[in-house]
Amino acid sequence: GVESAKEDAFLTKNGINERQGFLFAKPMPAVAFERWYKRYLKRA
Repeated sequence: GVESAKEDAFLTKNGINERQGFLFAKPMPAVAFERWYKRYLKRA
């Protein structure tokens, strides 16, 4: 997964627009993910 802004920029520069990793969120239980995702959608 993506762990740094440098890795994120590299992927963007190379046309990769979907990714996951610690840069965006740490591992979490499903219930916590639901709350996190709802907040994420409001920011987007």
